Amino acid sequence: MPSSRMPKSMVKKKENERGWKGSKAQVRYWWKQRTAIKAASALRSRLTGAGAKPRISEIEDILFDQVLFRRSANEKVSRD
Repeated sequence: MPSSRMPKSMVKKKENERGWKGSKAQVRYWWKQRTAIKAASALRSRLTGAGAKPRISEIEDILFDQVLFRRSANEKVSRD
């Protein structure tokens, strides 16, 4: 985070120059999670527990197999 001694207008200008597009809520969330983020490996892109989990693993497996089968047969696969 930028130094608290910098004027807000200067901080805003630096953020715009760097192309940062993040919400204040996201920054607050990261700030609360800072110890876990620092402790994690540099090669990890997510903390544990992040991301959506499959609801029913059996259906996920069947759906995955069906998508692979249709793609191998050059059929269109859509969400409909």
